[in-house]
Amino acid sequence: MPALQAQLRDMGAKLEAAGLHGLSLAYAGATLTLKGKATPLAHQRALSILWAEAIGRLDFDDQIELPEPLQPRTPQEPRDATH
Repeated sequence: MPALQAQLRDMGAKLEAAGLHGLSLAYAGATLTLKGKATPLAHQRALSILWAEAIGRLDFDDQIELPEPLQPRTPQEPRDATH
Protein backbone atom coordinates (compact mmCIF):
# COMPACT_ATOMS: atom_id res chain seq x y z
CA MET A 1 0.00 0.00 0.00
CA PRO A 2 2.81 2.52 0.62
CA ALA A 3 3.79 2.23 -3.06
CA LEU A 4 0.26 3.20 -4.15
CA GLN A 5 0.20 6.20 -1.79
CA ALA A 6 3.59 7.34 -3.08
CA GLN A 7 2.37 6.91 -6.66
CA LEU A 8 -0.73 8.95 -5.85
CA ARG A 9 1.36 11.81 -4.40
CA ASP A 10 3.74 11.77 -7.36
CA MET A 11 0.96 11.78 -9.95
CA GLY A 12 -0.86 14.59 -8.16
CA ALA A 13 2.34 16.65 -8.10
CA LYS A 14 2.87 16.03 -11.83
CA LEU A 15 -0.69 17.19 -12.61
CA GLU A 16 -0.14 20.37 -10.57
CA ALA A 17 3.24 21.00 -12.21
CA ALA A 18 1.58 20.70 -15.62
CA GLY A 19 -0.91 23.42 -14.61
CA LEU A 20 -3.81 20.99 -14.30
CA HIS A 21 -5.28 22.51 -11.14
CA GLY A 22 -8.63 21.46 -9.75
CA LEU A 23 -8.26 17.77 -10.58
CA SER A 24 -8.22 15.24 -7.79
CA LEU A 25 -6.84 11.73 -7.59
CA ALA A 26 -7.83 9.07 -5.10
CA TYR A 27 -7.75 5.33 -4.74
CA ALA A 28 -10.95 3.41 -4.05
CA GLY A 29 -9.55 0.00 -3.27
CA ALA A 30 -7.18 -0.66 -6.16
CA THR A 31 -8.98 1.69 -8.57
CA LEU A 32 -7.45 5.09 -9.30
CA THR A 33 -10.16 7.76 -9.66
CA LEU A 34 -9.66 11.07 -11.45
CA LYS A 35 -12.25 13.78 -10.73
CA GLY A 36 -12.77 17.42 -11.57
CA LYS A 37 -13.65 19.69 -14.47
CA ALA A 38 -11.36 20.05 -17.46
CA THR A 39 -11.29 21.06 -21.08
CA PRO A 40 -10.82 18.22 -23.57
CA LEU A 41 -7.16 19.24 -24.01
CA ALA A 42 -6.49 19.35 -20.25
CA HIS A 43 -8.25 15.99 -19.88
CA GLN A 44 -6.00 14.47 -22.54
CA ARG A 45 -2.90 15.92 -20.85
CA ALA A 46 -3.97 14.52 -17.48
CA LEU A 47 -4.53 11.05 -18.94
CA SER A 48 -1.12 11.14 -20.64
CA ILE A 49 0.58 12.03 -17.36
CA LEU A 50 -1.26 9.31 -15.44
CA TRP A 51 -0.41 6.64 -17.98
CA ALA A 52 3.25 7.68 -18.03
CA GLU A 53 3.52 7.71 -14.23
CA ALA A 54 1.50 4.60 -13.36
CA ILE A 55 3.32 1.73 -11.72
CA GLY A 56 2.21 -1.21 -13.84
CA ARG A 57 -1.38 -1.81 -14.81
CA LEU A 58 -4.16 -0.27 -12.79
CA ASP A 59 -7.92 -0.02 -12.73
CA PHE A 60 -8.97 3.50 -13.62
CA ASP A 61 -12.20 5.42 -13.10
CA ASP A 62 -12.31 8.60 -15.20
CA GLN A 63 -14.91 10.96 -13.72
CA ILE A 64 -13.75 14.16 -15.41
CA GLU A 65 -16.55 16.59 -16.28
CA LEU A 66 -16.07 18.03 -19.76
CA PRO A 67 -17.84 21.19 -20.91
CA GLU A 68 -20.86 20.78 -23.13
CA PRO A 69 -19.94 21.04 -26.81
CA LEU A 70 -21.02 24.23 -28.49
CA GLN A 71 -24.19 23.85 -30.51
CA PRO A 72 -23.87 24.82 -34.17
CA ARG A 73 -25.67 27.98 -35.05
CA THR A 74 -28.73 27.53 -37.19
CA PRO A 75 -28.63 29.40 -40.46
CA GLN A 76 -30.87 32.42 -40.53
CA GLU A 77 -33.49 32.97 -43.18
CA PRO A 78 -32.32 35.35 -45.91
CA ARG A 79 -33.80 38.79 -45.44
CA ASP A 80 -36.29 40.00 -47.97
CA ALA A 81 -34.86 43.11 -49.63
CA THR A 82 -38.33 44.70 -49.78
CA HIS A 83 -38.60 45.05 -45.96
